[in-house]
Amino acid sequence: MALHARETDPATSHEAVPRNIAYLMLVALRAYRHGNAMIDHDAGRLCNRDVHQRCSDLRRKGYIERDGTRGITPSLKSAYRCRITALGSAYLAFIDG
Repeated sequence: MALHARETDPATSHEAVPRNIAYLMLVALRAYRHGNAMIDHDAGRLCNRDVHQRCSDLRRKGYIERDGTRGITPSLKSAYRCRITALGSAYLAFIDG
């Protein structure tokens, strides 16, 4: 599940990748485990971390997906809500036992 900088990112992005990316993705995914649809900001608030980019990674991997509804960010912008997918739930069941 470890995602790092994209192949198309500049070298400086690859050098700046934190070593705990896989951990932050797991933390973000666990915020979705109860099936509630939420915006990335809400997931971050639940796990007390900035996980916006990790939520993007989870969507790209198919572990969470947009549910078609929107919520409001703290800056009063509209954002898609996401919920965990069957693949995301299966991954958590495997990891968390």
